[in-house]
Amino acid sequence: DSLVLFLTILKWVAHTQREFCAIHGDRIRWIMEYVRTCNRNEGLTNEQLSVIFHDKRVLQRFLIIHSPTCALLHKAKHELTQINHVTRVYIEDVEDTFTQAMSDAKQFIDLCESIVKENRNLRDDQQSNVMYLLTLVTAIFIPLQFITGLYGMNFVKEDGTPSMPELTWENGYAYFWGLVAGIFFTTITILIVLGRYGYL
Repeated sequence: DSLVLFLTILKWVAHTQREFCAIHGDRIRWIMEYVRTCNRNEGLTNEQLSVIFHDKRVLQRFLIIHSPTCALLHKAKHELTQINHVTRVYIEDVEDTFTQAMSDAKQFIDLCESIVKENRNLRDDQQSNVMYLLTLVTAIFIPLQFITGLYGMNFVKEDGTPSMPELTWENGYAYFWGLVAGIFFTTITILIVLGRYGYL
């Protein structure tokens, strides 16, 4: 009868939509595996992120469109008293197919969110590593900048000679570079020791 025909069409739609979800899910899983195995240190490209966001939106629309259908089938199964047992079982079968399709869609949406979150954490870790490296470089060169600025001051006596005696030494230039090298290696040693004991 017409009800069975309608349910048959609905079941075909449900199977088609489940295959539709599976196609998007396979693409999402492929991107996730690619990032985890081949591109772990760089994360998702902008193109891959666009695909993830597009698939997520498509699957969310899928849930919005088919949630009323699933609710209608559930209501029909319990409230239609004039249908026979075979038709009721068929309604349950169609409802189960829609429920499975919607469950797949929710699973793939959660997977999209997991991938985006993992990618965001990876980018945050990369930025933290860059900031950590810049901090170490700054810690190494700040003392050297201080020494350079100190001996770059142009204070002179009344007779025009430099106020700093080191500037008048015969080997003052070599002394400056020796001081810079000493401070540089001392700073490096301190950072290595702090890193070994877990303070960095």
